Amino acid sequence: MVKEGDQVVESINKNVKSIIRIKERNPFTDETSFYGMGIVISKEGLMATDRKTVLLTNIYTAILSDGSAVTVVPQAIDKQTNFILFKAVMPDKSSIVFTPASLADSDLKLGQTVIS
Repeated sequence: MVKEGDQVVESINKNVKSIIRIKERNPFTDETSFYGMGIVISKEGLMATDRKTVLLTNIYTAILSDGSAVTVVPQAIDKQTNFILFKAVMPDKSSIVFTPASLADSDLKLGQTVIS
């Protein structure tokens, strides 16, 4: 018998390498703050998170699951879905590897559990 709690844990473990933390730094005050959590959605470094205010003067950094950090820039804001996409700015000869999240591709049914 498979329990729902076990499936939730399995889903999180399957995607833990795709979870990122985004920080933003104000270059004028040098103040750094937590922007939000998100996920890697492509091997090229595209990342998605909840939409918040983005200041074009601020510098955004994604902290990956292994602790490495990469500068990211806002790419697209979708006001209908409340998501923002960031793209990694890769330095030359970077050894950073992005692990995209494993997303479900199925039709949901009323009563099913969704993990986000």
